[in-house]
Amino acid sequence: MTLLDIRNLTLSISGTPILRDLSLTIAPGEILALTGESGSGKSMTAFATMGLLPQGSETTGEILLNGTDLLALTEPQMCAQRGRRMGMVFQEPMTALNPLQTIGQQVSETLRLSRKGEAAMPRAEVKELLHQTLTRVGLPPDKVPATRYPHQLSGGQRQRVVIAMAIIRRPALLIADEPTTALDVTTQAQILDLLRDLVQDFGMGLLMITHDLAVVSQLADRIAVMRKGEIVEQGATQAVFAQRRHPYTRALFDASRHRAQLDEIPAQAPLLQVRNISRSYPMKRPGLFQPRPLFSALKDVSFEIRRGERLGLVGESGSGKSTLTRAILGLDPIDAGQITLDGTPVSGTDPTTRRKMQVVFQDPYSSFNPRHRVARLITEPFHLIDDAPTGAARNTAVAEVLTAVGLSPRDGDKYIHAFSGGQRQRIAIARALITRPDLILFDEAVSALDVRVRAQILDLIADLSRRYGLSYLFIGHDLSVVRGITDRVMVMQAGQIVEQGPTEQVFDAPTHPYTRKLIAAAPRLPDFGA
Repeated sequence: MTLLDIRNLTLSISGTPILRDLSLTIAPGEILALTGESGSGKSMTAFATMGLLPQGSETTGEILLNGTDLLALTEPQMCAQRGRRMGMVFQEPMTALNPLQTIGQQVSETLRLSRKGEAAMPRAEVKELLHQTLTRVGLPPDKVPATRYPHQLSGGQRQRVVIAMAIIRRPALLIADEPTTALDVTTQAQILDLLRDLVQDFGMGLLMITHDLAVVSQLADRIAVMRKGEIVEQGATQAVFAQRRHPYTRALFDASRHRAQLDEIPAQAPLLQVRNISRSYPMKRPGLFQPRPLFSALKDVSFEIRRGERLGLVGESGSGKSTLTRAILGLDPIDAGQITLDGTPVSGTDPTTRRKMQVVFQDPYSSFNPRHRVARLITEPFHLIDDAPTGAARNTAVAEVLTAVGLSPRDGDKYIHAFSGGQRQRIAIARALITRPDLILFDEAVSALDVRVRAQILDLIADLSRRYGLSYLFIGHDLSVVRGITDRVMVMQAGQIVEQGPTEQVFDAPTHPYTRKLIAAAPRLPDFGA
């Protein structure tokens, strides 16, 4: 029996072809992974199925859900399908949730809304089904009250809320669009287990959109590989991975296993020294006249980065990685200890130390002003230099740094919206390089990129490290990426460094239980040989 049957789907938007003659099927209780690079058409396939295409879209073909052609339905008829017969889990839960409504209000919204010709569900039934659904996704109301707002939840909890919204009416088809991209490995494992259990318990079909082939190998029954709007290969997951008939499938597989080429570096003097730092934040006051308790985000943290060294930092969300990053950058004061860069105490207001240390963020688009051209964006750090180059010297510096990251000097005249995600990350690296810093912090710098672009950026980082003698701190939740780009690694839990050492040694023979837990939770791509 076929649940979803997409037949010869072709889509164009304002005359631009997006999908070409696409066909795939999903049976009840089956998980199909749709994978490919950014821009391959994965999300547009999901939006076409949900009837959420933008204006100017033209489609041909059929999208059959239990025999009903969704493309032939009017918008009111499609509204009757969404929630009842199909649900969708979006990539970024914070933007999918209303910050002004409680999670209980949002999850139960489809139950409380009545449509023409049907009665609204009684309040008691709504409350009972809400309780059952939140409990089913791991948010029991006695531990996570339905009166909480999205900002009061962790990233994993917010993703569970979005899943609850999608399944509360027990749809036959669930579409999950990159639901674990921004999650740490243990939270990702929990969400994947939840999705697998929901498919088994409810017999629903799951269309899983992801660029992570390791996730696909552990979750999906079948896989469809997309490239430029077409499915180039599909079949049983293990068979596709083992045979890899299409060159593009082989390229994705190789990129997923890619490790940057790191040269051995001789022992050198310490560049960054972190000595016994601690940081606490006041929590919500428990009572009117009671003192506010403190949350210890960092507890007696010590480490160092030597010149030319490439250090990794891993840990779950809430482990203290972001607090540590802000402290190193001088953006967040510490309660105790000391941080020095090349022997000078780090200060957020000292332009000398700030010039020597730069950062590359996870989302390059949100860290750029879209009104400015690239040349102005990447020269923003020049305000840290007293004798910053101007005129022709400035233009030369821009051309050199754009060339260094694999772009053209002509790209300096463009706006940031004109570039792909990988190109934007190259521009972010160019901005970090332009002051010739000694240390760069990469904060989840490749987590949002597809596997082939990610491999290119990792090679770029390794190459720049060799050419410029850069030291870097690479912060990430993808253990395979951290393993392939660092010499040493630190593992952080509850504000403390619980293990650190040479990267291969820590990954191959972890000594701390928490490190073993992280490694066990990380999905692995099977080794099918060349």
